[in-house]
Amino acid sequence: MAPLRSVRPGTDTTVDVAQAIREGKRRRRTRNALSAVAAAVVVCVVVTVSSWALRDRAPEPATTLDPLRQAVSAGSAGGFTPVAYRTAADRQEIALGLADHPDTPGGAVTLYPAGGHPGQTGPDWRPAGDPAPDVAGRAAVWSGTDVVWEWADRAWAVVRLDAAFPDLRDRAHRVAQSVVADGRPVTVPFTLDPDVPVRLVAVRVPVRSTGSPAAGELAAVELARGGATVVVGLRSDALPGRDLPADALVAGRPAAVTGDGVTVLDPGGRYGVRVAVGHGDAVAAFGGIAGLSALAATAVPVPDPADRRSWTPDPLVG
Repeated sequence: MAPLRSVRPGTDTTVDVAQAIREGKRRRRTRNALSAVAAAVVVCVVVTVSSWALRDRAPEPATTLDPLRQAVSAGSAGGFTPVAYRTAADRQEIALGLADHPDTPGGAVTLYPAGGHPGQTGPDWRPAGDPAPDVAGRAAVWSGTDVVWEWADRAWAVVRLDAAFPDLRDRAHRVAQSVVADGRPVTVPFTLDPDVPVRLVAVRVPVRSTGSPAAGELAAVELARGGATVVVGLRSDALPGRDLPADALVAGRPAAVTGDGVTVLDPGGRYGVRVAVGHGDAVAAFGGIAGLSALAATAVPVPDPADRRSWTPDPLVG
């Protein structure tokens, strides 16, 4: 509208008002278009820079596993079924039994973190062996009758079967196909409050249905002090004073002492707390049998160990 600014009312003018209006609208449209283009350029630059930043900051595959999380779970497949899980930082293991006779050992699934396979020498390492069909879209090879596959980036897993079947390769592959990423928290039916500094290194949990647990170990944790470990488990069998001779008292409760550990009756008298040597000079590292007994005395079962819904995801409270 600039051409109209010099026009005085009532005077003759050669200004085309309609043309001036059209020119003003054209300039406004041009400014709007240029603003939109500039904004689009800024957005593109920001998105591109952000993408580069995210790419450069992409997390590396985990080189350790969380003992309090079950990285994967396995289904019943190939005539085998999971019977126990052991979660540790350097590997996770799923013990397998025969589907028709779960008490008969049948093999294992072993899971390693990125770079953690015993033979792994670098980020581009691949296990030697014959090519195998992929497992869930990931590379796999045969190592004898074992199947080895990359379950996550640079992380490898192995299915090894021990049963005498003629088609072990096919069965091992079916077991591998049943393994799925899980990440669920691991829970146990007791808590511990050690008097000495310890580190949780592994959790061992048998596979059971809900309801009354079968005789045996409900769950166990492996604790480290220095280079030695002990295993603390809650059992529904081998109770002092019932299944074992009670040759000692620990915190006023019947206890049975053996060369590699001690079993103490829990405060409710329903379960036994077993503390046994894992590896290394655990007896000395944990203060002798007196120290192992004191550790067992700190174990407190959850109100209903038979109900897995009441189990705790944090066994160490101290």
